[in-house]
Amino acid sequence: TLSLGSEGKTQTHALYVEDTWRITDQWSVYLGARNEWWRGFDGAKSTDGDTGRIIADLDDRSENYFSPKFSTTYSPTENWRLRLSLAMAERFPTVGELFYGGINPQGIVNNANPDLEPEKSFSKDFTITRLIGGDGEARLTFFEDDVDDAIYTQTNSYTLVRNYQNVDEVRTRGIELALNKRRVLIDGLGLFNSVAWLDAEILRNDNVPESVGKTFPRVPKWRVKSVLDYAPTDRWALTFAGHYASHMFNNLDNSDTGDGYGSVDEFLVFDTKFTYRLPKNFTASLGVDNLTDESYHVFHPYPRRTFLAELKWTF
Repeated sequence: TLSLGSEGKTQTHALYVEDTWRITDQWSVYLGARNEWWRGFDGAKSTDGDTGRIIADLDDRSENYFSPKFSTTYSPTENWRLRLSLAMAERFPTVGELFYGGINPQGIVNNANPDLEPEKSFSKDFTITRLIGGDGEARLTFFEDDVDDAIYTQTNSYTLVRNYQNVDEVRTRGIELALNKRRVLIDGLGLFNSVAWLDAEILRNDNVPESVGKTFPRVPKWRVKSVLDYAPTDRWALTFAGHYASHMFNNLDNSDTGDGYGSVDEFLVFDTKFTYRLPKNFTASLGVDNLTDESYHVFHPYPRRTFLAELKWTF
């Protein structure tokens, strides 16, 4: 009987600094910087052979990445605010993406990739905010994220082998509108809403050239969230929330157009939660996720109606 094994470790250290300068009553500038030191080490693959255990060591790796951030805010009046933000970031591969290999319960072979490059992103957004009545705001955001070497796993439907790989260039553009008000009709009743349109396009992918121009997986065209929160006192609160996402693709070539297992379905789910503050810093919560018991998949089936109870102590 053959027995496969894999192992490895990753480690990240980071240093972060930031500061904000008030240039004038209307202008402020924010600067931040983060430096990360990452390494993957002690990686190995092993299997049983005729003469004993066969072990193949993987090369150690290290990366050093500097990610700056800049934003400036202009407030022409007390009720209007304009903000421009630019930021760079990096996501390093996880232990599972680099080293893990095996067969899951569905019979799909998972192939890790010890040569994965880190994801590198450049994010830009421009936000217009309008304060409303002292307890509310409307916010419109235009954003764009450019990601090089995006890490994604693709399953071959014929061979049932799943491989982690880098997608050379992905660009996501979008617009988000948010309307929030802390007092709606009565004291303690707040309403928080947001709707976003997104366009995530694969610009270059040498591993799967036919995916160029397709939508990057797991990103919906539309995303909506609405939260109604009632907290008449500081002791208890009742929250009701709804979440909607349009159909998403799970394959890089967008070949999965159906619903069900292995796909990413369109969904609309509702959650509710009751929270009560007890003496001595205890908080008790009762909730229901997926209140209407919707059946939908994000590759695997997502949980149906779920009841939750929580007791929390803070100190």
